This record gives sequence, C-alpha cells and structure tokens, in this order.
Amino acid sequence: MRILQNFSFLIFSQAAEKLINFAIVVLLAGYLGVEGYGTYALCIAFVSMFNYVLDAGLNMLTMREVAAGSVDNNSFLGRVLVSKIFLGLVVVIAIVFSANYLYPTAEIRQSIFLYTLSVLILSFSNTFRSALMAKERMDLEGLLATGYRILLLGGTFLCIFVNVKLPELMYV
Repeated sequence: MRILQNFSFLIFSQAAEKLINFAIVVLLAGYLGVEGYGTYALCIAFVSMFNYVLDAGLNMLTMREVAAGSVDNNSFLGRVLVSKIFLGLVVVIAIVFSANYLYPTAEIRQSIFLYTLSVLILSFSNTFRSALMAKERMDLEGLLATGYRILLLGGTFLCIFVNVKLPELMYV
C-alpha cells in the first residue's frame, strides 16, 4: 500500500510540475520576447552545465546511505553539506571566470550570477529532499517539488505585473 501511495504522490507532483513549468515558459516567452527569452534560456543553459560538478552524485549517495541506514544521518548529512559548500565555491569561481570571459554584456553576466545563486540554494535543498526520499516520504517530496513550482509561477506573475525585466527577473 505504501508503494502505491508513494507512486501516486510522485506521479501527481511530477505532472503538476510539468504543467506549471509549461505555463512559466509560455508566460516568460510572451513577456520577454525573442531576444529577452533567448538571454534567459542562455543563462539557464550556461549555469546548468556546471550542475553536475555541484552535485557530484552527492544527492544519490545521500539517498542510498540514508535508506540503507548504515550511517549516522546527522553526521553524514553534515559531511555532504560541507562537500557541497566546497563544490559550490569551485563552481561559483568557474562560472564567474567563464561568464566574464565569454559574455561581454553586463545584463547576461548579472543574469548568470543571479541564477547561479538560485542553483546553489536549490542544490542544498535537493540534498535534504534526497534524505526525505530515502525515508520513503514521497508525500513530502511531492509537496515540496510542487510548492516550489507554484512559488516560481507566482513570482513570475509578480514580475510580469510589476514589469521586471532581466537580470532582476532571475531573482525569481
């Protein structure tokens, strides 16, 4: 019964996430126009190249070790978070140097830097979400994932209403 319940929560939350993401893309594409949305997509794609270094498999490791119960969860999560802090510093330095070298416009660089901060915060929250999944708390995982997307949609609506453009839009 627990497996069916967890599966249902995940399916519903992932479907809701996809629908909300679609709405956000449609809203932003219409609001920013071709050039603005192209800059937005460039920033997301550029920072996403560094995500693999930032995670380095630590979320999967956290899920496996917490589920196995072979480690003290608090000390293990502490070590993972310290590792992520180190990796985060490396990634931020790499992004700053790369963006400054590759992109001459201040708007693109500022957008990249703001999105980098967002990705760092999400990386740490994903570590805790991995621990929740390991404890088979898919109901909380689904609520967190869907709640995050709803907040993102609300922030997007607010930015459009207040007429915020890039790079400030990346705060959302």
